[in-house]
Amino acid sequence: MRNLILAAVSLGVAFVLPACHKDSAETPRMTSLDSLPPNVAVYRVAGMSCLGCVEDVTEVLNGVPGVAKVEVKLNEKRAFVTLAADAPATNDALLAALNANPSHEATLERDAARR
Repeated sequence: MRNLILAAVSLGVAFVLPACHKDSAETPRMTSLDSLPPNVAVYRVAGMSCLGCVEDVTEVLNGVPGVAKVEVKLNEKRAFVTLAADAPATNDALLAALNANPSHEATLERDAARR
């Protein structure tokens, strides 16, 4: 791909790469849910297909009060949400935030322990 871009630039050819792409045929290596700390909730997010989707999901989840950290893995179609210790976010609030985008459909895969 890099050679194609360099050739296009040297020839003065302009083209636009698509923002989203289809999933690759590779099977992603899945994160073991048993290895996660108890304060991490995991959400399956269908419809994510590009890095823009990852940024959107990360931003939405970070905007929910009671979230300490967010990690979104595109290859797994999962969002890992570390809950704040003092006032953790609820599953209802996190799912509502995720499902506000009609192109994503989120479901709870692993609940987190709340103190």
